[in-house]
Amino acid sequence: MGTTIEQYRSRIGCHNNFVKVKDAFSGASTFLLAHGNLADTNEMLLAFTLLPILAILASAQAITDCSVAEHMKVNSTVVNLTDNGCKTFWSEPCNKTEIITELWLSNNKIETLNSNMFTCLKNLEKLYLQRNLITNIQRNTFSGLTKLKQLYLNRNNIKTITPWAFDNCSLITLSLEYNQLLELPVFGRETEITHLEMTGNPIKKLDVATLAMYTDLERLYIGETNIAELPGLVFEKNKKLKELFLTKGSKLQKIHPRAFEGPKLRVLDLQETKISHLPGENLESLEKFYIKGAKELYEIPIVPFVSLQKAVVEYSFHCCLITTMKHYSPEVGTHAPISPLNGRSGIICPTNRPTLMTTGSTSSTTRATAATSKPNNVSYAYERNGRRAVPLPPNACVDPSNVILETMSPPIQQVTCTSAQRKDVFNPCGDLLGSQVLRVCSWIAMVFAVLGNSFKLFVLFMSKRKISITKILMCNLAFANLCMGLFLCMLVIADRYSLGEYQNFAYRWQYLTGCKVAGFVSIFSTELAVFVLTIITVERYFTIVHPLQREKHLSIKQIVALIAIGWIFSITLAALPLLQVGVSSYKKVAICLPFDVESTLSKIYVTLLLATNGLAFFFVLFCYGRMYCSLGLSGAGDSGHRDETRVAKRMAMLVITNFACWFPIALLSLIAIYGKTLINVRTAQFFLVFVYPINSFTNPYLYAMGTKRFQLDALEIISRLGICDSAIKKLRGRFQGQLEVVDGSP
Repeated sequence: MGTTIEQYRSRIGCHNNFVKVKDAFSGASTFLLAHGNLADTNEMLLAFTLLPILAILASAQAITDCSVAEHMKVNSTVVNLTDNGCKTFWSEPCNKTEIITELWLSNNKIETLNSNMFTCLKNLEKLYLQRNLITNIQRNTFSGLTKLKQLYLNRNNIKTITPWAFDNCSLITLSLEYNQLLELPVFGRETEITHLEMTGNPIKKLDVATLAMYTDLERLYIGETNIAELPGLVFEKNKKLKELFLTKGSKLQKIHPRAFEGPKLRVLDLQETKISHLPGENLESLEKFYIKGAKELYEIPIVPFVSLQKAVVEYSFHCCLITTMKHYSPEVGTHAPISPLNGRSGIICPTNRPTLMTTGSTSSTTRATAATSKPNNVSYAYERNGRRAVPLPPNACVDPSNVILETMSPPIQQVTCTSAQRKDVFNPCGDLLGSQVLRVCSWIAMVFAVLGNSFKLFVLFMSKRKISITKILMCNLAFANLCMGLFLCMLVIADRYSLGEYQNFAYRWQYLTGCKVAGFVSIFSTELAVFVLTIITVERYFTIVHPLQREKHLSIKQIVALIAIGWIFSITLAALPLLQVGVSSYKKVAICLPFDVESTLSKIYVTLLLATNGLAFFFVLFCYGRMYCSLGLSGAGDSGHRDETRVAKRMAMLVITNFACWFPIALLSLIAIYGKTLINVRTAQFFLVFVYPINSFTNPYLYAMGTKRFQLDALEIISRLGICDSAIKKLRGRFQGQLEVVDGSP
């Protein structure tokens, strides 16, 4: 009895797979039945105690051990063991499994691989081991799989692959995505792999010697890695490489000018990388180009993308560059073709005979020698490689020295280009100012705004008249209007500098200092003008509505304090988009206004601008309504009230024109917030030239230079300079007689 039990225990111990454990369990049952009449109670109790233990062992082994043979269908070459909870598997018996060509072991719990597992799978071509717990690959693991062409090991935890581990295989596709590898698999010989997937591994650099073994490589995925630089000639030996994917290469910052030398890439994916420069060498053959999310890549190389079909970019002006790229058309010499009709080639002509030449497309040609003759009955026979060949008559001859040089234009491909930045009326592919009329008008408006407000400030500062509330307010308003003139000046200069090629200038204008300065000046000017106009309205309100209540009138100190608050408020609002704290941006649109409303803070910022200016506008309307009502209650013949009415009307016109210029900001900001384009390019440019800066070039002439007091001050300053002294004195005397003294007139 003891010997039999020992034999049974030995049988259990030596079998470590599901089938053999089942055999052991079956043997235990037979043993108990055969010895049911045992007299020894202890031995009988021991035998029955083994039954639940064996059941547990059998159940555990059934979960962790997988038999390939048991899952085979009759005469099937594909076996699927996906989601079976396998920790290990075996391929015996060979006479049954050797026909398998495709094996699925995805989403299991396999931790280690060894060559014994694949002993019988000599014809295996596809092996799927995704989503397991594999940590390393030994050199001899796949040594018996000589016909293996596709191997998928992605989403494991592989940290090391012994060099030359795959040398015995015939791999074409190797997927190792989302593992823990620090380098590409090393081959001891040139591999036949055409498709290599390494995305999601912490690879820090690409080894040129390792890549040199991938001579047949056509598609390489190395995105989401720690590669910071692509060195020069890194793909020199990969002549067949067609598609390179570096998507989400968050560490990639530098690409060497000769990095793409060697292959002729058709697909290049650099999305969400940190590169700031892209070399243009060897990119002419691209068919698909992806740089969306590469926010630091403002300039793209000037490359003749003659084969480009699709581009996905970050900025709208990238599309402008790509779609308007001029193809480079080299001069090529046509060769004497073999006639496809008679199969004869031309013979060499004597030096004194004319040459029968071929011609190309209908584009212009440059003849290297004198004009040659050509029979009228010759027609084009075929077209190949962009050249049309003419069949030669049987007795025709060819002079090799007499060659026609012909400029041939390659076929223009239809390019589909999309950008992350919205392409709209404020990000044009054309010029900033689309027509010559707008361009001339904008120059005129700019000159009048800058000169008029500069002269107004000069007169106000040089005048000997004592400092008053009106003088302080008019100085600040003139400065705000001058800033608007400077903004317009920057726009027209940028338009002139980028005339005909804004897409090449867009980066330097929108994303460097140009738009930042212009945008700051624009918002500062607008907010300061609105603030000053509000103070002017308040001052006039108390003067007209409550003329006798002096305690309600604003003093000079109060005006200075309010102006200081206005400056701080305006500077703060104008500076927020420059601080890179997520509050809008001036580089979103070509006209440098804060239309970036992608984030919540940006929307709050634009809403604050609109709300502030809107409240100021309605407050001014209310005050002037009260002023007119107050003046209407007075007698019509009262000269004092007539003067006040004249002043009120003048200030009302001043406010109306200034808020008319502010209104387009509100309109365009609303468009930006709600993401709708309500106006076309021409209308937007009209607003920019004729409405937006209207106050900057009208205020100095309508409400300062047109007043007798300002004219008198200007003549006094000119007189002090000694210019036309006699004429100035006559004019001063005339203006002095006509001057109507009005308290608080500008």
